Amino acid sequence: FQSTIFQSMSDFGESTDAAMGETTRDRGIPVPRPLSEIEEVMIPRTNSKGVIRLLAIFLVHHVRLVVGMVPWLGFLLLKYPGKVTTILAVYWGVLRKFEWFNRLVAKAVIFGSSDRPRFMRAQREVYSVANGRKLMVCVHPHGILLDSWFNLVARGARLGSDSENCAVDGTMDLLDRLKVEFCFAPAVAWYPLHGETRRYHAPATPSAIRGVWKRGRTPVLCPGGFSEAVYTGTAGRYEYSYLDQRMGFIKLAIEQGADICPAYTFGSDAMYWTWDGGRHDRAIRAQKLGVPMVVWSGKMGTNVPLTEDTVTVSFDPFPTSKYTLEEVAEAHADYLTYLRTCFDAYKGCCEHTKDKELVFVGKSKPPTAHARL
Repeated sequence: FQSTIFQSMSDFGESTDAAMGETTRDRGIPVPRPLSEIEEVMIPRTNSKGVIRLLAIFLVHHVRLVVGMVPWLGFLLLKYPGKVTTILAVYWGVLRKFEWFNRLVAKAVIFGSSDRPRFMRAQREVYSVANGRKLMVCVHPHGILLDSWFNLVARGARLGSDSENCAVDGTMDLLDRLKVEFCFAPAVAWYPLHGETRRYHAPATPSAIRGVWKRGRTPVLCPGGFSEAVYTGTAGRYEYSYLDQRMGFIKLAIEQGADICPAYTFGSDAMYWTWDGGRHDRAIRAQKLGVPMVVWSGKMGTNVPLTEDTVTVSFDPFPTSKYTLEEVAEAHADYLTYLRTCFDAYKGCCEHTKDKELVFVGKSKPPTAHARL
């Protein structure tokens, strides 16, 4: 998921200050269903409580965010360089190649994942790639490291007959059993727990994403990328989406005749405290360097989230396939309008977002004076 998504798509160009307005012709852009009509997916709960479960949740969050492991790993490398190097080589070079190991890790992640994140389907029809149709799933916002999606990918696998199907063959039950590939920064595939629970992944580059479709799969990506991660945890009435100048994913979808299925995680912004200083400058550098330049903290300074009361909602596909390559800017503006409409229609499903306003920012569009950090 997490990446400096489409930083490498500069060949597609960036928008100028394209205004969001009405389309020049009917595109069939869907109107979000009323919140009262949508259905919640009841994900099986982990029937275990107590100290062991709390310890498992603590460990999963610290391992998945990687940073929690760095001090300990550095200390152990200094003290036992030969042994630790051997263990890491066996882990990455041997164990990850065995299916039984990946299944074991997937089960451990399920046990160490909170039951609190929820998932709702707001689309009118199931996502389908029958008859040659192509889809692209775009998840918003990025959060620190797509935190709720890590949870949902693990727990959502339990909906199917194969309790680790997402790890095994890429089938995503929460997304109507689409066979998906997660497109993110190449380094993420090496992160502990991420590589084992999402076996099908590709770099977030145009050529790699085209390859996902050629393999008959559906790419899942986060267009806001590491730049958007910097805006996680902003206090106040605004929630920021780093999409103002991100046109690469729109152009790629148009080029391939694919429609975009947006999914928004309400409450993700409240999961961690983050440092306010110079957010916009750090967001620009994060895009340039491919590093999530965000300083965060959870409960008592740990990687355990302040809250996991999030609600992820999947929406009707946006009809990117009805635009031409000469209409990329228009499609981008319409997509942002659609995403904001979906946000406004469903923000009441989560206590943390019910009074928020979605603001689009970008490299050349920092928060405006009334919403400046």
